[in-house]
Amino acid sequence: MKRILSFLGIMILIGFFIGLLTNLMPLRADEDDKQKQLPDISLENVTGESYNLSEINELTILFFWLAKSDSCVLQLERLRDFATQNQKVNILTIAIGDVEQEKLMAIKSELNFAFPLLVDKKAALTKELKITTIPTSIIYHPHADNSEVIIGTYEKKELAKQLNSWQKKDSKSFK
Repeated sequence: MKRILSFLGIMILIGFFIGLLTNLMPLRADEDDKQKQLPDISLENVTGESYNLSEINELTILFFWLAKSDSCVLQLERLRDFATQNQKVNILTIAIGDVEQEKLMAIKSELNFAFPLLVDKKAALTKELKITTIPTSIIYHPHADNSEVIIGTYEKKELAKQLNSWQKKDSKSFK
């Protein structure tokens, strides 16, 4: 009886650790799932102007966020500071959901950032790009084989390092 209980206990522990490890490992997208081009979806900014994302023709950071999330607002502040120091960087922020225009304008005004604030009211782009965690940033270039996805918050130094790598690629192989 002790052997059976010991065996079951070991099997439960092994199952627990396997489950834990599979949840901690990043998922890898199949080649077919990798987004090479942005979908042909238009979003409006907070003033009603339309942006067609498939027309992006330069290195761009797409930042997906929720207005009610403190970590998203923190990342917006970091992006604002980064953009102030790196004015050549194209940044598009994309608020997800049907958020009141006044609330988004208040956030933009309070944080004092100049980059466009687009609204994905029905989360069409968010679903198309399979974004499931917020905040998420995508470093995108239309001529690259794939995009860099950064999930969660990050420091300006991390972003600078990522962009530096992409800008080197941009100057060498994308043109």
